[in-house]
Amino acid sequence: MLHLRRFEYDWQQDMNVKIMSKLEIFEELEMKKYLTKQTHSANPEDSVYQLFGVLIHQGRASGSGHYITYIR
Repeated sequence: MLHLRRFEYDWQQDMNVKIMSKLEIFEELEMKKYLTKQTHSANPEDSVYQLFGVLIHQGRASGSGHYITYIR
């Protein structure tokens, strides 16, 4: 599971606000550059992950809204 926290603190509003920029999601994710040397494998395919599902938050605030999911 990979969680992208798409909220940031807005000092003018004194609250967390949702980052509304476009996010493009691919079916494969190469994670080698994010892994430590201890977790690297001799097999390069071990750092490639397949997308299985997406959980989406609908709403503008971090404390409210609805979640929907798409699973393959």
